[in-house]
Amino acid sequence: MLSLFRSKVLQTQKYWVVHSLRLGLDQGLWAVGMILLSSLGAIVPSNAAVGEPLLIAQTSPQLLTLLRQGKQLIDAGNFQEALKVYQQAATVDSRNPRIYSAIGFLQAQIGSYPEAARSYQQAIALEANNPDFYYALGFSLGKAGDNPGAAAAYQRAVQLNPKNVPAMLGLGIVLSRQGNASGAMTVYRRVITLDPQSWQAHEAIGVLLFEQGNPTQAIASLQQAAAIAPSSSTVQFYLGLALLSQGNTAAGVAALQQAGQLDPSNALLNLKIGDTLVNQKDLAAALIAYRRAAEANPKLLEAKLAIGDISIQIGNPLEAIVVYREVTQLAPNEPLAFHKLGLALKERGRKDEAKTAFQTAIRLYQTQGNAAGVTQVRADMKRKK
Repeated sequence: MLSLFRSKVLQTQKYWVVHSLRLGLDQGLWAVGMILLSSLGAIVPSNAAVGEPLLIAQTSPQLLTLLRQGKQLIDAGNFQEALKVYQQAATVDSRNPRIYSAIGFLQAQIGSYPEAARSYQQAIALEANNPDFYYALGFSLGKAGDNPGAAAAYQRAVQLNPKNVPAMLGLGIVLSRQGNASGAMTVYRRVITLDPQSWQAHEAIGVLLFEQGNPTQAIASLQQAAAIAPSSSTVQFYLGLALLSQGNTAAGVAALQQAGQLDPSNALLNLKIGDTLVNQKDLAAALIAYRRAAEANPKLLEAKLAIGDISIQIGNPLEAIVVYREVTQLAPNEPLAFHKLGLALKERGRKDEAKTAFQTAIRLYQTQGNAAGVTQVRADMKRKK
């Protein structure tokens, strides 16, 4: 049912927007992963000096070949094949923690986060005091949904390196997920002490303050984040929400529009922007946001339905018919799409087509056991144009 789909979409929006630091953590894992890979020594050209003393002296020609092959595959973006090569390397040298960290890094890149966590744990078993391993473990556990485990790993990374800002940001995220807003706030403020230019920390504090019902201070923090990172779409998004909550409609809508312009390919963000603008009764701006969302993800039903709904409201039922038909093709078992299509066709005087759409909606509602939906469709069929 579309209502269930809607719930999942909103959950995804909240996860992405509230925890927009995730992108920074992804980048952090990549940087850490490449540093750890470089420390293998053999994965860099043979004439390079960086990291060579670590392995070259005691590494077999077979292992050197595998490591170089793995690095070439990573450079080519072929993570699946690179993973196989590093797993083979682990059978040649089972006591090298960097090989297990490379395996974990590649597993994380392909989305196998529980497996990545286990690989980083193997690396830690061989080198227990490496903060990068704990950071990567925290990232993988967090992505796998193990927030307590992720928090413990991030905390250990910070213990080993008290200036480990990426680990602190990761810790703040998982604490927020666990409902520990005060703990997250403490961590983010510590990040700012270490790095006053951390726009991610300023943004996170602003989001927490906004969620706690303190929009005035939230705006101040978000404006600091925006000054440091003017191209961040999520900063502008939350700044827009905070400004709107204070009654500053013009500035709030402008911030939301800027957020969409900064990240037009982010379908969920633009969908949420559209929803917010509809609540502000700015249908023209909402329509732009929904169209961006639909362009970014042509299968995003919510965006297409919203385009159709606004098209009806502004007197453009032809466009509504087109997009509603697209939704019925994408979701042929969704009664609401056929219901809306029937209404749009009826608005255009296309009675026979409208009747067919309405009958399909009734059948699908009956299949779902949705008596209220059936009643509404029948009422709409009887209602004069």
